[in-house]
Amino acid sequence: MQRTYSCNGRWRWNKAISVTATLEGFDIFSQQIGVRRQIGYCPQFDALFERMTVREHLELFATIKGVPRSDVGALVAEKIHQLNLADFENKLAGSLSGGKKRKLSTIHVGRHRWHLHNMEKHEDLCSRVGIMVDGCLRCYGSVQHFKSRFGDGLVFDAKLDPPTADELEYLLQHVIGDGNTVVTPTELEDKCRAFGSVELAQRVMVSYPTGCSLAAAIERAEAFCSWCVEETRFNALKDFLLQALGADGVVVLERQNDFCHFKVRGEVKLSKMLALVEDAKPTMRIREYSVS
Repeated sequence: MQRTYSCNGRWRWNKAISVTATLEGFDIFSQQIGVRRQIGYCPQFDALFERMTVREHLELFATIKGVPRSDVGALVAEKIHQLNLADFENKLAGSLSGGKKRKLSTIHVGRHRWHLHNMEKHEDLCSRVGIMVDGCLRCYGSVQHFKSRFGDGLVFDAKLDPPTADELEYLLQHVIGDGNTVVTPTELEDKCRAFGSVELAQRVMVSYPTGCSLAAAIERAEAFCSWCVEETRFNALKDFLLQALGADGVVVLERQNDFCHFKVRGEVKLSKMLALVEDAKPTMRIREYSVS
């Protein structure tokens, strides 16, 4: 993948001076149509419609790109499967995490067959990395060199334990009760209060990353109980980190179900962070984690 300025140069959005280039044999100045047929261009910022679902986006762009109506369904299903978006195909784009939004944007611009590596994990593929600014190479070196010289804190990713069958059975009996199998929107606050955390009801909204699925209509009681457990475990982990690292020492960057992504600010040593998480792993119900 190219940085933004280089891509803009290939698309002639930034005018090149005294240079030329070819792509798959096509001159980027005189054969623009041929060049653009060889490139799937994904801009730096996601061009998505927040009130449309993942599936609706794909159906729309397939139609725009001239895919025959009879082939749209199969093509959309294939792309959803390729990028592991099956659990999110009916969710609004505005409620997706940053990574899921990039996946959706990638499908929009994808060609039939990719010939380049996806450089999202460039540190796994490259021993050295270059950073370009305004078309000029300003930094060049190893990823670790950049992190040591320019990095600001650490990144902590964690996956929490899912609710156990015993936990769900207990909640279904003592929180839901009466043999109910669904929870309606009007019952949410009362059920959250019975769970012991009435403030959870404030998270059941389209704009909240983990509460959007409950906001639309009736929800299965088991799914509601599972969500309450996940929220409680996330709250416990966040409170633990804030207490250990300070109110300004940690920021939530991303949250999706049992996965959470934190930025650890300040000069916290990697060894200290690893020891902190390892000691808290059983009590915080951390299934797996990484610190970098």
